[in-house]
Amino acid sequence: MNSLQSISIGPMKPYAARPRAAVRRRRCDGLMALLLTLGLLLALVCPALAADGALDPAFDPGEGVQHLPGMRGRINYDDGTNRFLIWGYFTSINGVPRGSLARFNADGSLDTGFNPPIKGEVRTVYLMSNGKILVGGRISVGSSSPYHYNLARLTSDGALDSTFYEILDWYGMVNSVKVQSDGKVLVGGWSMTVLGDASATYHLLRLNTNGTVDNSYPKRSAPGGLVNSITVLTANDARIYGILPNISGTHTGYLVTLSLSGNLVSYLGDETFNGPIYDYGTQTDGKKVYVGHFTEVLGFPRKYIARLDTNGALDTSFDPGIGPNGRVNNLVIQADDKLVVAGNFNTFNNNPVGYAVRLNTDATVDSTFAASADDRIQKLNLLNGTGSDLVAFGWFRNFNGAARPGLAYMDSNGNLYNLYTGWTSANTDTAYVYALAVQPNGQVWVGGDFTGVGGKMHRAWPASTATAAWIIHAGAGWTAI
Repeated sequence: MNSLQSISIGPMKPYAARPRAAVRRRRCDGLMALLLTLGLLLALVCPALAADGALDPAFDPGEGVQHLPGMRGRINYDDGTNRFLIWGYFTSINGVPRGSLARFNADGSLDTGFNPPIKGEVRTVYLMSNGKILVGGRISVGSSSPYHYNLARLTSDGALDSTFYEILDWYGMVNSVKVQSDGKVLVGGWSMTVLGDASATYHLLRLNTNGTVDNSYPKRSAPGGLVNSITVLTANDARIYGILPNISGTHTGYLVTLSLSGNLVSYLGDETFNGPIYDYGTQTDGKKVYVGHFTEVLGFPRKYIARLDTNGALDTSFDPGIGPNGRVNNLVIQADDKLVVAGNFNTFNNNPVGYAVRLNTDATVDSTFAASADDRIQKLNLLNGTGSDLVAFGWFRNFNGAARPGLAYMDSNGNLYNLYTGWTSANTDTAYVYALAVQPNGQVWVGGDFTGVGGKMHRAWPASTATAAWIIHAGAGWTAI
């Protein structure tokens, strides 16, 4: 195989439940033009690459692309039952079919009477005070058409709540759902498309209590717009993490506070950081630590972690050096002001780590912290939001060398608790490759609808020759190369 680029197109599959034909047609015109262009290129390129047509045994993708089971969150019921929900991307728990949302009893056993009709990846859950459950993600919900796409409300027993309007079509994704004190629902995500509104796609909406769009609240729409998470503050202001273009003139906001009516209160953006902020916390001296997917802060190199003084200047005494080799998803500030950070990294300052580290107040690594996963950690939080115990969610199968399928509980130093062990998760959704390209340096770039390769999530995957490597770009839906 030479260095010419090869592109292969597979079937488009947003998720298992197909969208209605009328909705599907609205989004397919551009895709068909792209497919025609790529098909012509494929016809020109492939004969040169086919050679004698023999399989190259030195280039072995093993298990190929997959949808790995993974966990994104956990929330406790506050009704005294000690039940809890977990969500993420899975199709079974302990061999019992469950569509990415499951309820557990206080003893850790699966609640067999709770089985929501969900297909796809659940990325956010909000447990309402009346026991109903808002779910969002890249999902379809319902046992038959019409399905609710990407956002739905469930009854307390897990059935689809038909009194909450079907508001979004299949395109895009919901990343965060929060309810304000008046019952209105903030919805954040990527390229969300409202049924009956072909004028734009949105990254932030507010819904009325019945699920209809609240047009009194500014609908945020801009190319590249993305909301990763929303927090409702005590005054019903909304703190939003994401990429919000044109938040102030031409500036992009990465950490934005909006008022109850949706007006801008404050923001941190591209004047300070050169990439998204995923989380931040305040230490006892008032200094703030930020983590995310940035590499510069106020013109200084700071890879994914930075601390600002109380006056907003960069704290140059907090220098993580080379830092992590992948983005940092979140942080926990412990009582002694040490920082636990977790995410998509397996080295820190070029030293191997297990997708989490604890940093001293001067940004040096605290080697006494024991937490170590075998794959990426989506979040590492305080258990129940208080105290000192920790809980991790992610795409790992083992934690500190023990079997933990995407969910691990530990003390403040990262030592595992023997809680809720012995259960398993699986994901049998079919993965697809939509496109691939061979680069001049011999790397193969793969795009499609999958979450991992060879049992690992979004990992660089060495091939069996020294001159080539699989570089995986994973995600749902069409991935351009």
